Amino acid sequence: MHGARWLGLLAGIFCGLVSSQAWAQSGLYVSATGGALFPESWGSDAAKANLKTGYSVLGAVGLSIGIVGLRIEAEGGYRQSDIQSTTIAGVSTPTSGHAKIATGMVNAYFEIPYTILHLRPYIGAGVGAARVESNNSTAAGDFVLGGNETVLAYQAMAGLAYSMNSHLTWTLGYRYFATDTVRLVETATGTTSSLRQGGIRTNSAELGLRLTF
Repeated sequence: MHGARWLGLLAGIFCGLVSSQAWAQSGLYVSATGGALFPESWGSDAAKANLKTGYSVLGAVGLSIGIVGLRIEAEGGYRQSDIQSTTIAGVSTPTSGHAKIATGMVNAYFEIPYTILHLRPYIGAGVGAARVESNNSTAAGDFVLGGNETVLAYQAMAGLAYSMNSHLTWTLGYRYFATDTVRLVETATGTTSSLRQGGIRTNSAELGLRLTF
C-alpha cells in the first residue's frame, strides 16, 4: 500500500512538471534573434584569419504546426566579426579588418509539444546560401587578403522555448553555422593571386522572440 501511495505521489509530481498545455502554437509567425558569435579560425594551413568574437542578427517568417511540434521557415541573417590576426606560413601578424556574412536559409525545427517546467526543448537544421565578404583585411604593410563570394551554407540549432502566452515565445539556444570553401584575392609585394580559403565555421549563443498570429 505504501509503495502504491508513493508511486501515485511521484506520478502526480511528474504530471505537474510535464504538461501538454504547452500553448501549442499553430499558424504563421515571425521571429527575431540576436546573439554572440564565436567564430573558429578561417582558412587553411597556408593562410588563415583569426577572428574575434562577433555578433549575429537573424529574422525569419515561417509556419508552425503546433500539434506535432514542426516549424518550417525562411530566414535572413547577418553576421560580423573583426579579424584579429592573419597567420601565413606559420607566422602570425596583427591584422585590421572584418569578415561579414549575409545569409538566406530555409530551416526546419522540431519543438517538443510538451512543457517541462514551462520549457520546451527544440532542435533544428537549415541549408541555404551565404555571401561572405572579407573587407580591408590588411596585414604587414603591403599584404591584403579580401574579396567576396556566395557559397553554400548550412546550420544546426538546439535550445529551449518558453511561451508567455499563445502568441509570444522566447527562445534561448545554440547555433552551429558553416559555409563551403570561399575564394578570396591575395595581394602581396605587388602581385595578385586568387586562392581558396576554407569555409567559415561559427558557434553562437542566441536569444530570440517569436510572434505567432
